Amino acid sequence: MLCRFSIDRSQVQGLHVGIWRVVSLAALLGMDCGRRRMVELQYAQQHSTAAHAAPAVVPALVASRVAVGHFWSMLQEFACLCSVPASWLPALAGGHPFLCWRAPVGPKLVVHHHM
Repeated sequence: MLCRFSIDRSQVQGLHVGIWRVVSLAALLGMDCGRRRMVELQYAQQHSTAAHAAPAVVPALVASRVAVGHFWSMLQEFACLCSVPASWLPALAGGHPFLCWRAPVGPKLVVHHHM
């Protein structure tokens, strides 16, 4: 689960297309990273010397946590680069579900993390 809140249809329709692309790509990268980790764990368990022993980890659980962590990490990296076009700024209000523009000391793009 990428976040613990629901996004209704009106919120998605109101999201800036560029921001939505960034969020979508971060989600795809996160899922791919999780998928690769799950394959690694499954391979390691299948080729373990103690094949009769119970698995120490559940690959799907680990993979899902890796995917979520990577998703938020990608958004954080994007926010740190702060390379959004000026036309995106009005769409990055404080209520945006993933990214927002904050100006406590100076303008800064931050991840609006809902975990």
